[in-house]
Amino acid sequence: MSHTDRVEAFATNQAQISYASVPFFEQMYESYSYKNQYSFNQILHNFGPTMRYLYFGFNTQRFPTNNTDYRYALVHAINYTQLEDELYSFNGTVYAEEYYGPVSPAFPIFSQLNHTNYPFNLNVAAKYLNKSMWQMGYQVVMPNGTVLGNPKSPPFPAQTFQAIAPVTPSLSTEIEIIESGFRELGIPFTVQLVTSTVYEEEVLTASTLPQYMLFEYGPDWPDPYNQILLAAYTTYDSNAAWMNVSKINNILFNISFITNPAQQLAEAKYVYNFTYYYAPYAWMPNPDDTYFIQPYVHGLVWNTVYTELIYDTIYYQSNSS
Repeated sequence: MSHTDRVEAFATNQAQISYASVPFFEQMYESYSYKNQYSFNQILHNFGPTMRYLYFGFNTQRFPTNNTDYRYALVHAINYTQLEDELYSFNGTVYAEEYYGPVSPAFPIFSQLNHTNYPFNLNVAAKYLNKSMWQMGYQVVMPNGTVLGNPKSPPFPAQTFQAIAPVTPSLSTEIEIIESGFRELGIPFTVQLVTSTVYEEEVLTASTLPQYMLFEYGPDWPDPYNQILLAAYTTYDSNAAWMNVSKINNILFNISFITNPAQQLAEAKYVYNFTYYYAPYAWMPNPDDTYFIQPYVHGLVWNTVYTELIYDTIYYQSNSS
């Protein structure tokens, strides 16, 4: 069903449950035939963050993203606040969580890991990009004319990152915000669209995985260690960054079997501190799961792990007095 059809079906009560991304919240409510009877908050249900994580990932085994300073430069060139404002804000409310991943705010342990996300800072980005250009033997020229790297070296080649088709208005905005930060550093990027099936084949080996990718990952069960950290930072589960650091591997292959919670948390914090500077990912804001639900529909249960509504307990009940 198209977006237009979804809006009309919910507006005219042909659909009891519907979805729209945050930039279309106003359209959904303005089209709603019963808005004179029900407020926006009576039909929008926010189930909060899920256990998945969204990322702009770097293949740590291929040039040029195998250079740590280069990755560290790029994670500071993304305006995460702008992503939240333009993609997930409506009427003063932000329907997303900006955080340093990969463990989502949906996990109780999230607050204990407590690591701030990368700040958007083009000065920091330029500093590390300059270092990486000298190391790799290239130069880039920022829009203001500043040369980063060796002025006698060849220009750094244009780069391509992958995103999953189709391009929705929200994805188009997200891509533009990411690209704009990179352009401020003097690095032109183009986007290659692929299907999720293609990407899931590419991620199986470091040599076929693209250098950059915009994607998301969700756990099979709610385990922040075995399902999230292990998947993000080792080669065990089609690692999206193909990170392969022996000390981190040793920690994460054993962390699920540690019976002392304090030690387990300490090991997880070590991984977080290490990966912050290793920078295999830039963590995208994690959108809350929101649905438009007719006011007479009750009893829906949200499954955080599988990001789905459970219908077994559903019932209809008039809200009229």
